[in-house]
Amino acid sequence: MTEGGADVRPAAPAERILVFRPGQLGDTLVSLPALAAIGKRRPDARLTLLTDAHPGKGFVSSWEILGPTGLFADVFFYEPGSGLTALARLASRIRRLAADRLYYLAPTPRTRSQVRRDRFFFQTLCGIQEADGLAAAAPGP
Repeated sequence: MTEGGADVRPAAPAERILVFRPGQLGDTLVSLPALAAIGKRRPDARLTLLTDAHPGKGFVSSWEILGPTGLFADVFFYEPGSGLTALARLASRIRRLAADRLYYLAPTPRTRSQVRRDRFFFQTLCGIQEADGLAAAAPGP
């Protein structure tokens, strides 16, 4: 398509990135340099935070710290231990997001079985094939 003699192409859709960062205040604070690096490396991307929620426990959530920064366009919460139905709903919601990439910023160390479980969840159930950080695991089961 041309406009005034110049070739005008529709803008490519922004890259959609899911950032998995569970934890509360301390975990969030130590992740700030990594989150800043993601924002700097992918300034035009649409970032969605996936973090845990603990209703009624008085914890400071990651979103309370990160929401006001403007780094994230959206947030998805999950409640640890909430059951398979809730997990299936979350996987469906993430799949609809159609994320191009996952940044896996889970607290360390993670066991190999935790990383395998999370890889299955994000790559197989949620359909996110590009993932940074999923290779890291502590020795052991």
